[in-house]
Amino acid sequence: MQISGASAIVEFTSASLTGSLSPSAGVFSQGGTVFAFTVSGVAYSGAPVTTTATGGLIVSVEVSAAPTGAAVSVKLSGPASHSQFAIGRSQVGVALS
Repeated sequence: MQISGASAIVEFTSASLTGSLSPSAGVFSQGGTVFAFTVSGVAYSGAPVTTTATGGLIVSVEVSAAPTGAAVSVKLSGPASHSQFAIGRSQVGVALS
C-alpha cells in the first residue's frame, strides 16, 4: 500500500485476483474521518494489514478480508466528504477531499 497526502493506492498480488477490480461506492463515517469501501474481484485472506503515514490527510489504510473481496478502511486526520477512485489491473487508488 502507498499513502501520499490525500491519496492512497492499494495493490493486490496477481495470484489473488479473481476478476476485474471494482470498488464499492464507499461510506464516510465518524464525522467524515473514516472512509470505508470494499473491493471485489480479489480473493483476500489472512490477517488485516495496516499502513500508516504522517503529515497528510490520510493517516492510515487497513485492508482486511471480506466476504465479497477485500475491505478497505481509511482513517483521516480531518473530515472529508468526497472520494474519487482510479482502477488498474491489480490496484485501486482513492483520492479524498
